[in-house]
Amino acid sequence: MLPVCPTPGCRFPPILLNRTRRDTRPLLIVSPTEKPRLIEIRDNLTDRIAEAEREGWLGEVEGLSTSLAAAEEKITQLTLRQEKRKSPVFLGVPAFDQVAGRKTDTPSSLGSR
Repeated sequence: MLPVCPTPGCRFPPILLNRTRRDTRPLLIVSPTEKPRLIEIRDNLTDRIAEAEREGWLGEVEGLSTSLAAAEEKITQLTLRQEKRKSPVFLGVPAFDQVAGRKTDTPSSLGSR
């Protein structure tokens, strides 16, 4: 939704008037240092969902469940990214034992020619 001028003479900066819905969605790129905070958020959401279920707030349960799924997905992404950084990287260069599989002539085979 585009901003509406509160008065007829006001002007918003062009960047605000030209924004689309795609530009205003939050982009959550999480640093590995924020993982403890995400875990805290996940635990808090779990407690809030339990409270909402206890109180019978079904709409609240649905919204919190969506947020909980997103938080768990981000935690999983962070975990996978950390594991990927710890694993060795294959650069496409073969190991020596893969290259050195050639057969060589031995002195005993040279004398029998």
